[in-house]
Amino acid sequence: MRPFAFILTGLCLTLHLSAQTPRIERLQGELEVGELPIPSILPGKTGFLWFGTWFGLFRYDGYTLKPCLPTAYWDGKPVEAYKISCLFEDKNGLLWIGLYSGGIFCYDPVTGESSVYQTRKNDPETLSDNTVQCIAEDQFGKIWVGTKEGLNRLDPATGKVRRYAARAGASDALQNNQIRSLCAGRDGTLWVGTYHGIARLQLSAADATVVQHFFLTPPAERALPGVESPHDFIFTIREDSHTDGLLWIGTKGGLKRLDINQLSFSAGLTHFRARPGGLSDNFVETILESTDGPNQILWIGTYNGLCRMEVATGTFTTFLPD
Repeated sequence: MRPFAFILTGLCLTLHLSAQTPRIERLQGELEVGELPIPSILPGKTGFLWFGTWFGLFRYDGYTLKPCLPTAYWDGKPVEAYKISCLFEDKNGLLWIGLYSGGIFCYDPVTGESSVYQTRKNDPETLSDNTVQCIAEDQFGKIWVGTKEGLNRLDPATGKVRRYAARAGASDALQNNQIRSLCAGRDGTLWVGTYHGIARLQLSAADATVVQHFFLTPPAERALPGVESPHDFIFTIREDSHTDGLLWIGTKGGLKRLDINQLSFSAGLTHFRARPGGLSDNFVETILESTDGPNQILWIGTYNGLCRMEVATGTFTTFLPD
């Protein structure tokens, strides 16, 4: 079983996923960042573990952590990859590094070369905003960048960007510009998680079209128009590895299971909420998947601990910090 790692208050931990009780190892003194958070961790295709931190990018080879400090130029000014918000590795092994206020870097870990993409006033072929919150790649090799002010499609070959802005009430547009999660489905669909539900995009080599919206608030809890629901604050989307069209969704209102193969939306949507013996908290920001023998396991990061869910039985186990 391959391990994965997670961070708690700036401390590096390795979590070995085996049986009911994971073994946790603390990487003492390896990364001197005090108690600041490490927002993003990426297992690379070549075996390295990448840490996106407030102080830059670090590479872990299983023994030591090595700082990597990409620098690039935008409009003649140097930009450094600090205050990292998210990491993504594309099919060519390039790292895409999202920053809280500096746009997005493309970094080649083999050559050390990097480039940066930011917004530019009155230039619609640049990012819509410099606060990058999520990254994905589609089947055409385009990089999708979610920001706090809209969705962007970046063409690595040209460096040009196509923006997709929200238009409230329009069925063929996003309903909110806060893009918190992107998931490229195996069928070519791009799932876009916002602060007002999920949009399903149909992609082509040249464009993308919003074809469907999903709002996850139960009918009995729907508030007045304009009042935001925690169920539609989407933090993360993960496609089930076993079933096409089955999504696991982390929200401010708990964990959701959405199966679009069902005949009706209500039949396909299942809610998992915080309760004794179940989910430990309704703020679900991270979902990872593994197996334990024949059992499919979800690892769910919440504001109150890490939860292990056995999918077949719906059994939850919670792990809290010491």
